[in-house]
Amino acid sequence: MQKKIKLAAFILLLPTLALPQSSPRSKALSHPGYLATLEKSWPQEQIGINIRSVPRSMLMSAMVPGLGQVGNKSYLKAGFFIALEAVSWYIALDQHSKGNDLETKFEAFADLYWNEDRYWDALSEESGISRSQMDSLRAWERGHFSHHLPEEKNQTYYENVGKYNQFNIGWQDANTHREFDSELRRDYTFQRKDANDAFELSRTFTTVIILNHIASALEAAYSTHKQNQRFSTAMRFKPMKYNGDYIPAMALRISW
Repeated sequence: MQKKIKLAAFILLLPTLALPQSSPRSKALSHPGYLATLEKSWPQEQIGINIRSVPRSMLMSAMVPGLGQVGNKSYLKAGFFIALEAVSWYIALDQHSKGNDLETKFEAFADLYWNEDRYWDALSEESGISRSQMDSLRAWERGHFSHHLPEEKNQTYYENVGKYNQFNIGWQDANTHREFDSELRRDYTFQRKDANDAFELSRTFTTVIILNHIASALEAAYSTHKQNQRFSTAMRFKPMKYNGDYIPAMALRISW
């Protein structure tokens, strides 16, 4: 349990001391009833003392999660944010690298087992357009299908050949044009799914990294603010007995 330490200091009101003890004003000011009334009527003034900078703690944790908590001596919280940051970065980078490796693998698989000539031959036979007239054949493809085969082997190219039945005939073991009867295509689909899952997990932990920075910054700011509130001073008038008389004094109390 945290102990609360209090330090009190009393400052005598010097103008009162300067008055002659026998003067009517001195007697009136030193009267216990008057001093009690003064003590009740004078509001207690709370003075906050900022031991740590809230913006600084927030910025430190926004840059490096857990750093602001270290400044607040909240080592358990700091360990949590630092550990989460390290684990998230590891998973994000590892899964991104894994996704790249799997992507290279399934693209090589498609280059080996999906034959573009088989696809265009099937479209040429269906449309009656000669293979030598590729511009007309591509225009016919766009007019009769919702998707088309890009001229360059880009991301759309590798997605389409495995995703849509119109490209099924291009797989070496396929027997139909618009059915899913290719085991090679099925294998390819699972390979792409594994790669996409790895990329998705990488993106998820990238989001966790961002949220960890935000959460750590907010927690550091909140904890710093609460710690600053616990260290405060209180100032008020209190009656003190001095040389046999009660006189008003200013009481200053510091607690933390």
